Amino acid sequence: LIRILHSKLKEKNMLRYCRLSVMDANTIDEAYQGLLNYEKAGDILSKISRIDVHSYGGTLREPIHQFAVAHDKALWQSESGPLGVGGSNEHQMMVMAQRVITDLREMKCSAWIDWQLANDKSPLWGMIIGEYDDASNPIRKGPSFYLRVQFSRYLKQNYTVIQSNLPNTIAAISPDGKEVVIVVVNEKHHPQNYSLNLSNFQSIKHVEMVKTSVFKSTIKQNEISEITVFGKSMKFEVLAQSVSSLILHL
Repeated sequence: LIRILHSKLKEKNMLRYCRLSVMDANTIDEAYQGLLNYEKAGDILSKISRIDVHSYGGTLREPIHQFAVAHDKALWQSESGPLGVGGSNEHQMMVMAQRVITDLREMKCSAWIDWQLANDKSPLWGMIIGEYDDASNPIRKGPSFYLRVQFSRYLKQNYTVIQSNLPNTIAAISPDGKEVVIVVVNEKHHPQNYSLNLSNFQSIKHVEMVKTSVFKSTIKQNEISEITVFGKSMKFEVLAQSVSSLILHL
């Protein structure tokens, strides 16, 4: 299929504005095996420009990243959701929030994409929840919308991911070096306290923190509060089952 499609695109001079992305396998491990088969075939990888993988399951994030780097291909996590996760709605939403972190840290994908934005009645598969059988077409933002905003609003396009030690965190710096964003996911049922080492940064003007919990409706609007920095360290608390973003202005 790839050979035929690439040939037709070339024939119609469409490759000047159109590219092929593959393979959108359901799990990371399936995608990795498929890529190895493409490599073995010998003439497939030269015909694609981006690797797309779903992260419904699988563990081979680092090997797929290494494969993409070795073959100079962009890498996207192109579809995911709480398939087969089970448990309460809150638990499943927090599992997905942590999956964003894990995929970004280990697979180092440059895009992370949900299965879909809107859904009929389901707060798990839709950021925007509708009532499709209601003629008045009511819609509302679900808890997952506010959880995802913690990533998409602050980890902006062209920010570069930098090292952070904890597996439930992701950190990135702006292109001009004036802003650092740290997103923290807490899947636990109780608050967590953290102490942040800021010695790698010469100066910090101020720090804002945004908290969103799947349980606390009063803070679902991602309200911003100030965090105090003492010398080269900062202490803060994250809520139970929450996603928090810290914005460091340098």
